[in-house]
Amino acid sequence: TLANGGLLYDGVTFGPQLPDLSIGRGPDGTWVLCQPTFGSPNKVQPTGDIALLRINEWLASAHFVANNGFIELYNPDSLPVSLVDLALTDNPVAEPRRSVIPPLSFIAARGFTVFTADADPAQGADHVNFKLSPDQGSIALTDSAGGLIDTIFYGPQRTDVAQGRTPSGADSINDLLQPTPGAPNPALPS
Repeated sequence: TLANGGLLYDGVTFGPQLPDLSIGRGPDGTWVLCQPTFGSPNKVQPTGDIALLRINEWLASAHFVANNGFIELYNPDSLPVSLVDLALTDNPVAEPRRSVIPPLSFIAARGFTVFTADADPAQGADHVNFKLSPDQGSIALTDSAGGLIDTIFYGPQRTDVAQGRTPSGADSINDLLQPTPGAPNPALPS
């Protein structure tokens, strides 16, 4: 063991993963998203455009329906997207990279990834180091330089009522009386 003077020769740290895809060494030796090849050379999985990612749903005042608030990202691209070097924040001006998403984290094609907003990142790769204010606030997804990919500004929140884009990825934002973390937001009747 390392504690007894052993040596670590190789290792990998990763965040949220995708079903039916793997992590493997790319041609240059770095860890990348791959298609499973079982005993054959690794086949790198193409990834999509981070600029398409959207903050899709959030819950800032949880009491009965969830233990903590959450932030859901949506990927409308037909390819999975790497979240490497991206960050979430509730303060895009002063701290644009407040909670950096762990390496080797991905979001599925036309899929969702949920981060728990409990200010306790030690609980896992899907936890951010801030809580959402129930009074009013902002949520931003930023790139490696702190540039905005997407941002949401919200007003006072109702307990156990999420808000989100309806339908998923759309411009309109509505209350979601039944939060849908990790699943599509409903299209509301007009």
